[in-house]
Amino acid sequence: MLSNYSSGKKPGKGWSGIILLSFLVFSATHGLRAKEETGDSIRLEALPEPLNSAAAEFSPSFSQDGFTLYFNRKPPGSQYSDLYSSTLVDGEWQLPRPVQSLNSPYSDEAPFLSADEQVLFFASDRDGSLEMPANEQGQIRVSYDLYWSHKQNGSWSAPVKIPGFVNSIHHERSPAFDQQRQVLFFTRWPFGDFKKAVIMESRLVNGVFQKPTALPASINSGNQEAGFAPADNGRGYYFASRRPGGLGGWDVWFTGWKNGGYTKPVSMGPEINTAANDIFLTVRHLNVYF
Repeated sequence: MLSNYSSGKKPGKGWSGIILLSFLVFSATHGLRAKEETGDSIRLEALPEPLNSAAAEFSPSFSQDGFTLYFNRKPPGSQYSDLYSSTLVDGEWQLPRPVQSLNSPYSDEAPFLSADEQVLFFASDRDGSLEMPANEQGQIRVSYDLYWSHKQNGSWSAPVKIPGFVNSIHHERSPAFDQQRQVLFFTRWPFGDFKKAVIMESRLVNGVFQKPTALPASINSGNQEAGFAPADNGRGYYFASRRPGGLGGWDVWFTGWKNGGYTKPVSMGPEINTAANDIFLTVRHLNVYF
């Protein structure tokens, strides 16, 4: 179960318990678009060290050229996760390094790089995040908020909570930004009750994120939806759900964006989904990563 609070100053509330299992990153050598166009099957293989390790790696986000990767890493036995990055040089991924300018002493997770590569969104329970009132025992209950950082002279600026009406005393996590539509997507759930997780959207207007609204019931089925992110071709979105019709655990689904609305979600099928947890899918240059 999710940890609601602890007796210390800060509780550790990463994607823990039933959520944080082994979210490793995988690569499909043909990819979804190639499958659609040629009928080729998707062959999965674990990305090699140093990207995958004994730690939990999850939530990959790529630069447009596919040569820079941001992701989460949570070492075994640690309460907290950090943001890491790695670059592809001569066909080999370099040793991932923590993004020191963005990480805090607490949990920083689920990075999402904007299409123009000028903004990095992520979730954190660092000091300054909105908190639930202390319980009767005086224990502090810290929720996650969404933060962003801007690229300035080649470096990331000090992260701040994103402006507007997105953050609350409950959990806001797994952000993704559709730059074409100027819409931020994220998952929200009441503190301590992940079964009520809902995917939300908020439009960016004049630098301020407007009051968020829940996506329609075809997406928010009440089965722990999370990780909503745009496809690289602009035709729709991937997300994870534990809804009926999957293969077990979280499965990856796709909903199209057509005529100003979301189409009926379809499962990515057994070539992507398994009886384990499959989540945080992204596509870059005909390769699938999750």
